[in-house]
Amino acid sequence: MSSGLLSRLARVLPAERLLSGPEQLAAYESDALTAFRSRPLAVAIPETAAEVIALVRFCREEKLPFVARGSGTSLSGGSLPVAGGIVIGLNRLNRILRLDPELRLAVVEPGVVNTQVSQAAAPHGLHYSPDPSSQSICTIGGNVAFNSGGAHCLKYGMTSNHVLGLRAVLATGEVVEWGGVSCESVGPDWCGLFTGNEGLFGIALEITLQLLPRPECFHTVLAGYRSLEQAGNAVSVALTERFIEVMASEHREFGLGDPTLGKTVRKLVGMLAGRTELWRGGARDWIEATRESLYKGVVEGVPLQHSAGALQEFARRLEATPLAELEQGRIA
Repeated sequence: MSSGLLSRLARVLPAERLLSGPEQLAAYESDALTAFRSRPLAVAIPETAAEVIALVRFCREEKLPFVARGSGTSLSGGSLPVAGGIVIGLNRLNRILRLDPELRLAVVEPGVVNTQVSQAAAPHGLHYSPDPSSQSICTIGGNVAFNSGGAHCLKYGMTSNHVLGLRAVLATGEVVEWGGVSCESVGPDWCGLFTGNEGLFGIALEITLQLLPRPECFHTVLAGYRSLEQAGNAVSVALTERFIEVMASEHREFGLGDPTLGKTVRKLVGMLAGRTELWRGGARDWIEATRESLYKGVVEGVPLQHSAGALQEFARRLEATPLAELEQGRIA
């Protein structure tokens, strides 16, 4: 039966793009969740949307299970093959079909790597914001299949928030087109339904993505806490809109007491960056007191000018302390 299926499958794709040897199939037995493995009958590697459509229709006629696969970075068994079925590898469908900086959109094939979209849009001051933290290797098709989130989703949303349109082949072999170039649509949100379907509905062939202006600047902050409870409390505070606005603002006052608070926080972050020795001395007590002051300002309604004053005093004392004393963990 297997040999008969493979011979019929060879009528759809050239033999050199059909993998069936044990050593060839080993790489496709699992995704990044390697605790679970399953060996497929074969791996098909199409290079065009027409070949993907032909493969899906072949599987439909043969009642043959198939699983679409991108880079295999999923940690949830998303591209785990069905035993006796085939894997359809989409990495060679890797073209950016259209990049329109005026409409702020890109139309890509499913095998395009996530970060390549931002690289292509960068000369126009744009970027593709969803980042599943594997953006240098994961593909847009996989992101759509799983509605990937990542480090940026708190600010920008999930993949579904950035998919404007789709062309896909359903598991029945039918080719559909949903959405378009606008964020506004009429009728059911078929793109939203398809995004995150984990391959059950079909395979995306072309994805229209929304691009956003690149941030003028960004800062990475590493915060250490003595306990999980303190870390959890900090997350709760950070998620409140007022706190995020205060931390991010350098020029606007949000009616919270002191318009320079955000600038002072940025200044302190820069002064403390990489200076782990400060935690051995008085800096720990000052930072803990400041954190408590900020918490009260947001949660308990204490005027934030007191927090601003504490931060500014801390910054002044840091600047006034000789480097030799700072290196020993002492603050003037």
